[in-house]
Amino acid sequence: MKLKQIKNAEIIHHADDQVMIYSKFNKIFIKIGKEAHYVELPLPFYYRALGYIRIFRRILRLDKSSIRLAKDRSSIVITYRSNIYCYTLASQKIERTHKLRNCNTVMHMSIESLAPNTFILGEYGSNSERLPVPIYISKDGGKT
Repeated sequence: MKLKQIKNAEIIHHADDQVMIYSKFNKIFIKIGKEAHYVELPLPFYYRALGYIRIFRRILRLDKSSIRLAKDRSSIVITYRSNIYCYTLASQKIERTHKLRNCNTVMHMSIESLAPNTFILGEYGSNSERLPVPIYISKDGGKT
């Protein structure tokens, strides 16, 4: 893909010759070749209403998410608003799989796809007591 301005992109999570994943607010756009996927993450009505105004998105951190594509490109793992989601590309279904304990979303580079169906992520959030940091691993593409 050529470097160009992308409409509706606040964060670009992945870009290579075949796949582009970017987000704006609670919406995720996935382009794989000529195929396009659109995912809207669940939010209460009042957050959806406030989220259309940029300043409220920033103040409420409604624009922050972390997303990682599986090595086999069959699924993505998403952290948003203290939740972990799995989006399966073949079925185009999103499922909430877990709740984060210490943060709203993980840092942008703290999710990794280690093998075709294995994800690992570290929850480096608020930890003033210096307690152990939760590390999560999924061996089924992010479903559990």
